Amino acid sequence: MSGLKIPLSVLERGAHEVDTSVSEEGLRPEGAKQLALGTTRVRGKMTTVPPRYVFFGVLTGKYFRQCDRCLTNTEVLFKYDVIWTFQQGVASEGVEPVSEHEIDETDGSESEIVFFLGADIDLALPAWEAVSYTHLTLPTKRIV
Repeated sequence: MSGLKIPLSVLERGAHEVDTSVSEEGLRPEGAKQLALGTTRVRGKMTTVPPRYVFFGVLTGKYFRQCDRCLTNTEVLFKYDVIWTFQQGVASEGVEPVSEHEIDETDGSESEIVFFLGADIDLALPAWEAVSYTHLTLPTKRIV
């Protein structure tokens, strides 16, 4: 089992610490474009706030990209503080999936909840969304 999958049975005993490193292949959903992403470290704590589960953590790692100015290959380090809320079940009608939201447009509504089915919470998809969104939108400038 991946270090990104948290069984609900573990959360019945209290908070659960996560500290794992995963390759791009371990994060990337099936059919998603490869991003030249190095190993990503996911570190944080999953807690229960009935009926939801909340993960507070930090994502760190690096991208491999071309500098937008000089076009040389560059390693770009990243660090993101994250808070993800999970709820078991299916999103109600009219709620957009998390992946269709702009990060700047979130407003604390139900649409920020990651819904899941089954007995495990998988952190891979929200981690992928966090790193891929920034990877695709931020310019890269090589600093010598």
